[in-house]
Amino acid sequence: DKVEIEHKTKQTLSLFLIVMIPACIGLALVNPYFTVGFFGGEYQASVPYVYALLPRLVFSPLTALLGAIYFVPSGKLWTRNLLYLSGLLLNLLLSSILIRFFSVMGCCIAYSMTEIVICLLFVVFSKKNISHEFPLDSFVKSIDAGLLMLIGCYFVSSIIRNRFTNMVVAIFMILVGAIVYFAFLLLFHEETVSFYFNRIK
Repeated sequence: DKVEIEHKTKQTLSLFLIVMIPACIGLALVNPYFTVGFFGGEYQASVPYVYALLPRLVFSPLTALLGAIYFVPSGKLWTRNLLYLSGLLLNLLLSSILIRFFSVMGCCIAYSMTEIVICLLFVVFSKKNISHEFPLDSFVKSIDAGLLMLIGCYFVSSIIRNRFTNMVVAIFMILVGAIVYFAFLLLFHEETVSFYFNRIK
């Protein structure tokens, strides 16, 4: 049922954007506090690697999403598996080159680049049969709410970072960020959030 697949694709992409945008902004903000607070000060050097792996947070779930809502229902498991295999070979190639020059950072970059390529392949191979109508309204409202979340988290961290441990600061930022983000999405009457909010209510 191509009509149902297209409807579910658009609906799920909207939900994906709503979750992905605050996740990326939030991880970028709390990374220095959470990494050091959770693992200890000796892991301070790993903070840049998390930033290098941020693209994976976007593209890996999107790839899995397309696999679940298109490739599996369409009976194209072999196509999906071949695309993953192509990504594996690309990752081996990129890693063997970049690790020589950039060590651990090279591994992170290779991993992120591979996820981007696999995702693009999934989009190309599914676009032949279903249209990917980009949910622009959800994207714009999520970006606006994300920027307000960014301001709220930065304000909170600037007040409490010298008074509490890194872990406590990270937890406060996550809580404040989530509340601000979804409150503004409800205020902006974002369709998907309003729909699920009304169902829960």
